[in-house]
Amino acid sequence: MPAVKVRKSFKKKPLRFKQKEIERAIRGMRRMGLSVGRVDIDPATGKFAISTADTVTTTTMTTPKPAEPNPWDREKDAAS
Repeated sequence: MPAVKVRKSFKKKPLRFKQKEIERAIRGMRRMGLSVGRVDIDPATGKFAISTADTVTTTTMTTPKPAEPNPWDREKDAAS
């Protein structure tokens, strides 16, 4: 029976951060009495930033209404 060759094309990259590091940081914030709002992680560098719930605000996407009508709309309305 011939030996099976294993391809090593899928090499593991070194970890940029460990989940334990984030868990420790979150636990530390909770011990200080702060509530965690969001955790941002930069996958390239492994740096992470934790925002408190007070600083995180939700925004809604709305389309702004133009101050004056679009000239194409005016032409379309005039033709009808």
